[in-house]
Amino acid sequence: MVKLDELVHRVERGHTYFIFHITHFSMTILANMLRVAGFQVQEERQVSPALWFAHSIIERLFAKPGRTTRELRDPVLILFLMLLVRSLFFPFLWVGNIFSQGDCLVVVAKKI
Repeated sequence: MVKLDELVHRVERGHTYFIFHITHFSMTILANMLRVAGFQVQEERQVSPALWFAHSIIERLFAKPGRTTRELRDPVLILFLMLLVRSLFFPFLWVGNIFSQGDCLVVVAKKI
């Protein structure tokens, strides 16, 4: 069982982040687990959502210890950064996904 204090990770800049994923999988391990559980994997891919990238930029620019980062809820700023990420960084994110370096595993499977 995971203790609550193990779910909090402090980084060197003094910010506290909650780790939402306590287990990370490779594409191979995730697909094998689904097969063992009786699923047939139909599609495997990786994605790097622009929203996650935009949130990382906002955190880097605006986050301060002891202060709520309200900029994370600014729709105009989010939209601007998402468009910027999609236009400027798209080739890098796309190549990263091709070489299995994406942020998010997407597996489509059917119960057999």
